[in-house]
Amino acid sequence: RAEALQIKDMEGAGSVALSKDDIKNALLESMGGEYLYVLPKSSLFLVDEKSLERVLLDEFGRLADVEVSKSLEGKLVVEVSEREPKAVWCSKDRACFLLDTTGLIFARSSEQDREGRITFGGGITGDPILKTYGTEAEMANYFEIARIINNAGLKADSIFVESENKAILETSMGKIIFTPTEKNISEVAENVLLLIENERQKNPNIKFEYIDARFGNKLFYKTI
Repeated sequence: RAEALQIKDMEGAGSVALSKDDIKNALLESMGGEYLYVLPKSSLFLVDEKSLERVLLDEFGRLADVEVSKSLEGKLVVEVSEREPKAVWCSKDRACFLLDTTGLIFARSSEQDREGRITFGGGITGDPILKTYGTEAEMANYFEIARIINNAGLKADSIFVESENKAILETSMGKIIFTPTEKNISEVAENVLLLIENERQKNPNIKFEYIDARFGNKLFYKTI
């Protein structure tokens, strides 16, 4: 219980969005109180680094990895790495959250966060934090079809998952409907671009209400 044997300070590195005070306060709260009403949880010899790592991972969805160590000077050393935002997911009431390449939704987003990122919708009910939007294969498909469409000069704005068999990509040319689990999403995207190019040759100002690409090489579409 000696004062010299208590954790008294913390130093950290690696966080961008989270302040050191946020992390420090979460750790101090976790170390408050006593074991068996006798031994202080902040004792240098009783602090469990792995337990503190789990506290931070549970408290802050932005964190991808945490490493906690302690020094004999009574200091916690905390190193963290954050999840990299890849896109934004928004609910029906327009509450928006960040998600990473795996589809994990991990934090609230700001207006600035949404700039230049594709927006997802549907697919999740209730509190979205730490829920996954789609499988690894589905997320790869979503990002790949958006990338191909963007590279072709057609802005990919958002993807809404209506069901396991239907996702809708909103673009500057119109809606593109595809299957989330499509095995060759690159071919689907190229077929859509070929159709758009062919129709543009007939009418440079053409716009599509939708292009349905869920049926192999057969594309069904409706112009505006």
